[in-house]
Amino acid sequence: MQDESYRLGEQAAEAHLAEVDLDDMEYDESQACFIWPCRCSSRFIVRESQLEEQLDTFECDTCALKIRVLYDVIEGDDEDEDEGEAGHRDDRGTAEPELETPE
Repeated sequence: MQDESYRLGEQAAEAHLAEVDLDDMEYDESQACFIWPCRCSSRFIVRESQLEEQLDTFECDTCALKIRVLYDVIEGDDEDEDEGEAGHRDDRGTAEPELETPE
C-alpha cells in the first residue's frame, strides 16, 4: 500500500511540472546558460553542462517550482568528428553529444 501511495504522490508532483521548450528560453552566452522566468519573480538557470548530462528537470532556487526542459541531444557523426566540427571525444574515443543552441 505504501508503494502505491508513493507512486501516486510522485505522479502528482510530476503533473505540476511546467514544460518549456529550450528554443523558447533566453540564452546567455557569457555564462553559457539558458534562462526562464519563474512566476515568483526569480528565474530558472539551466547550464549547458546540465543539458549535456541529459538532465531535463530543474527547480527554481527561490520557490522550488519545477520545470521540465524539452530539447533534443544532437550527436556528431564520424565525418564531423574527423573535421573537428562537432562535440569532443572522451577518453574512450567515443563522441560526446553536442547540444543545439539558438543563435
